[in-house]
Amino acid sequence: MADITSRQTEVTNAFLNDLYVLQDNLLSRAPDGAKARVSSIQYVAADDRYRVLWSQPVGAGVALDVLDVPRAILPDMANLDTIILTELMVPYQPFNSWLNIHVTEWSFALASRPRFVSSIAMAE
Repeated sequence: MADITSRQTEVTNAFLNDLYVLQDNLLSRAPDGAKARVSSIQYVAADDRYRVLWSQPVGAGVALDVLDVPRAILPDMANLDTIILTELMVPYQPFNSWLNIHVTEWSFALASRPRFVSSIAMAE
């Protein structure tokens, strides 16, 4: 999802939903309930803060709030530089419970820079 999104100049809800369906088919053995979120984040050096330009939940996900920006996983960025943050949350159901492994959720996040534009737009 991250690589395909980073190669676009703009994305739509339908485009992100199609990517989610593709991702869901790749995870066909995972239990239901996978969710994803794609966000465009900009760094503002004057305030040393990140600004969420747009955030789109896919599946059962929720939009990213500026207070929830995971600073620890973001790369160093120049002033007004943008990245696309793609997050995937997948429920994990262990094969057997006798090992005392419980149902949990695996989370993956990937920050990638837009390839062909300075910022990827969200079209309505």
